[in-house]
Amino acid sequence: MAKKLSRAEKMRRYMASNPEQTVAQVAAEFGVRYQIAYATKRSMIKVGSDTPISIDAVTGTTNKAMEELISRATQGRVRNAFSEETPMGIDATLAERGTKYGKFRDTAAVIYKLKNVLRNHASEQNKSFAFDQAEALDMICHKLGRIVNGDPDYADSWIDIAGYAKLVADRLTTGKQV
Repeated sequence: MAKKLSRAEKMRRYMASNPEQTVAQVAAEFGVRYQIAYATKRSMIKVGSDTPISIDAVTGTTNKAMEELISRATQGRVRNAFSEETPMGIDATLAERGTKYGKFRDTAAVIYKLKNVLRNHASEQNKSFAFDQAEALDMICHKLGRIVNGDPDYADSWIDIAGYAKLVADRLTTGKQV
């Protein structure tokens, strides 16, 4: 009888076979907090290509030992993600993000206005959207706001837009849901 995989190992395997998935998407897929999915992703390494693989696939570490290792490695960093005790405190994180996305207040204004234009128009047309469609539209507006207010050459924002659109398109064309 095969040994039952831990949730963390299932998440690592899922991330390895779906490298285009964001941490937030993985968290939603497995019904865990973002911090848990992020810690799990950090427990993976990249070998050769950019495809992440589970550390235990390389080291042969057992699932239980890996869980303990992740727990110790993330102690304080996940629970205290916004404290100065973290490797990168909140001020440093915000400063770094500001270089990519511009000033938060300015970016927020653009995003808010984009979302309002779409919502108002949809309302006037008596249109409604499935949850994934509505959230994809919101996230695309979010990414567009970051692009026009921040660094337009930051590829991750463009990739994220394509990813959100693909998630909805896949569900609509093939029924595949992730």
